[in-house]
Amino acid sequence: MNLKTTLLLLVLLALLAGAMLFQKESEATKALVDVRLFGDADASQVETIRIDNIQRSYNLRLERDSQGVWYMTDPIRYPADMGTLRILLEDIAGARGLVVPEQEWGAKELGFDPPRIVVEVDERTPTGMRTHQVEIGAPDMDRVRLNVRVDGLYLRSLVRLYTTLNYILDDFRSKRALTIAGEDVIEVHRKGHIVFDVEEEAQDLELHAIRDGLDWRSLTPVQSLLSGMDLGILVFGSSRLLVSGFVDDEVVDLAPYGLDYPEARIDLKTSSGLTEVLLLSRVKLHGTWYAKRQDAPFVWSLDPESALRVLYPTEEMYDRNFMRALRRDVNSVELDSGTGTQVLLERIGEGWVVQGSVDGVETGEPIPADVRRVEDLLARLESLELSLLPEGISQPTPSELLDLPPLSRAIHVDVGGQTLGGRVGRLAPGWPGLDESLVLFRRRGDDLLLAAEDWLLELAQTPFEEFRSKHLVDVTENRLTRLTVSSSDGSRSFVRDGRGIWHPEGEDREAKDLLDLLDPLIYLKAETFLAPDEPLVNPIELVFELFEGGEERVIFGAGVPLDGSPTTVAEVGGSRSQLKVGSLHGDLLSLVRP
Repeated sequence: MNLKTTLLLLVLLALLAGAMLFQKESEATKALVDVRLFGDADASQVETIRIDNIQRSYNLRLERDSQGVWYMTDPIRYPADMGTLRILLEDIAGARGLVVPEQEWGAKELGFDPPRIVVEVDERTPTGMRTHQVEIGAPDMDRVRLNVRVDGLYLRSLVRLYTTLNYILDDFRSKRALTIAGEDVIEVHRKGHIVFDVEEEAQDLELHAIRDGLDWRSLTPVQSLLSGMDLGILVFGSSRLLVSGFVDDEVVDLAPYGLDYPEARIDLKTSSGLTEVLLLSRVKLHGTWYAKRQDAPFVWSLDPESALRVLYPTEEMYDRNFMRALRRDVNSVELDSGTGTQVLLERIGEGWVVQGSVDGVETGEPIPADVRRVEDLLARLESLELSLLPEGISQPTPSELLDLPPLSRAIHVDVGGQTLGGRVGRLAPGWPGLDESLVLFRRRGDDLLLAAEDWLLELAQTPFEEFRSKHLVDVTENRLTRLTVSSSDGSRSFVRDGRGIWHPEGEDREAKDLLDLLDPLIYLKAETFLAPDEPLVNPIELVFELFEGGEERVIFGAGVPLDGSPTTVAEVGGSRSQLKVGSLHGDLLSLVRP
């Protein structure tokens, strides 16, 4: 073989090797092609999904109606489970696969003889309906990848699509018993009786309630404000009730499920007038709970927890809070003793004022109230939870309530213009079934009687004086410029300089004889309040002149000695009180005398 022939053979071998390499690279590139399984389908325009699950032996058809709501239409018409539908539509919009190398193609080897599942999707497009078909084969050995076939092309995708499409038929059915949204419900009507234990009496479930703004009120069996939380559990527990099983799709006889005479019936009505009725029952105590919507042929089973959530005893739903408000939102408190005297507490800025009245006639101007005393009262009312009547004492009927004398005392609070609270007292002797010593509370606008503690009754008759602030003057030293003390023996004035030092007027020296009296005078505090005609013996007048203008006046007098100790009486704004510091009158006399 000459050199020329050898070179020619080498060139041919190189070309052959290049061709083989090109073919392998082409096949490898083809295997890496990424393909959307459902083409460019827009999930929002999908109107029909058909699933032929050969493996589970069912055919399923899902359709979207004109309102955008999905239904199963074959093998039965039933609302579709939107959680499952969302996952399926996400797969339709985003499922992708890589092309399987041709040398691996084979219907039997990849699980397409026959395919396990065939899914067809009808999509509405500007040019009309378009159908996408995907065949599902066998998962790979690693159970991560899935063999699929689209238009004869074999692909490998993630196994999630197989998991979704291989649900049992019931997984595509909505688990919600009702279609009403809880937030739209404005009326709840519940009837029935339930026995929780063989040794217990049946509990009456009757409740007729309406939504009143943000509140819920029962109309029967007793007119009462209801606990928003408990009523919310009933409303949303019913509207969002999830069934645990599909028992009968074409029920003819309700007796096998106890639904011919259900233990409970719940009617929910919305503001648009839509009403749905739910029936619940058991065949035997502690047995399976069954449910049925009155206008549907289906019978479902329920988890016991779901059933009992909507069968909460009616009496436990009554609102037992004295007020559903925070103390910081209270504008005023009114106490009626039931004996003709009333006390009104009103919030003014950061403080409170108190005003008394007799038979509705004010006895004077509002005066500062003891803020700590008022805040303590509000704290107790804010956290007060009353009790149901003791066992063996039944609620009076509405007609019986008309014969009852009104509870004698009252406590009302104003919150944003809304009056809360109610009347408190004991019933007159002789009312059958009620203990005469029992303290009762009746909320304003309610017929429900609740049991209260004695302190609430005592609070209603708290006298005006107990709420008065015992701080008699509203001054602080840094607001004072001048102080004058006058009596029949003479008068002395003291001034405060820019450094805060007090001097006798017209002198440079410090007024040391005033210093020990400054705190008792500035923080003047009453021990007890006295009658307006309480005598003021040897009166002394004190005038505080304020930096911002204006003045505060106090008249001091000697009081009747107690146990040999001196007492001091003070008059501020026409009101007289015995002071906490009994020696103050004598100390002021010493200050004013030369």
